[in-house]
Amino acid sequence: MKLVIDCFKLVKGTGKSIGIYNLTKNLVWNLAKSKNKKDKIVILGTKYNQEDFDIPGVKFVAVKYNPKNKLVCIFWELYLVNVALKRLKADAVLFPRGFAPMKKICPEYVIIHDMIPFYYHENYPGVLNRVENFYIMWRLKASAKNCDIVLTDSEASKQEIAKIAEVNPWKIEVVYPGCNKIAKISPESSAFEKKDEYISAITSALPHKNAEGVL
Repeated sequence: MKLVIDCFKLVKGTGKSIGIYNLTKNLVWNLAKSKNKKDKIVILGTKYNQEDFDIPGVKFVAVKYNPKNKLVCIFWELYLVNVALKRLKADAVLFPRGFAPMKKICPEYVIIHDMIPFYYHENYPGVLNRVENFYIMWRLKASAKNCDIVLTDSEASKQEIAKIAEVNPWKIEVVYPGCNKIAKISPESSAFEKKDEYISAITSALPHKNAEGVL
């Protein structure tokens, strides 16, 4: 089987897809190590992510379009990705960012972590670009409806996707996130030196991250 993974729009360190970038990178590396010899993995990427995705065990195809151009990205995910899939004769395709093209030409797997844009539309009007948020909501809903399998990382997200996108829960698979090994810190290390009591929270200023609640 030839599985194509669409990484065109994943640009390290930009936009709101940092977590999706890291998840996809780890997914590709682990799939490359564990895949059957008869299976083939093809990555649709760009010069901006070739360093992380052009690895042993996969075929990296560098797309010439610019992923930093929003208009180009829209045309890519709606139509142009299908041109690449036909050329590569893909047996299946994985979309890590949750957006599938308008027309399905092979079995599609879509990763949708949550339906946050719909909550912004209802609860935080004006925080995000209104046109962009409507576009994202439309594409998430359409992609969930038209794809073969939706992959998400919690039962709560599964229920939200089924309700908001109006799709049968049977086509939504829950795959819990893994984690990488981290270096162990010795109790004698200066990192354990306690000077003051404090809470460390790594987040952004976006309201759904609830930094105010942490404070």
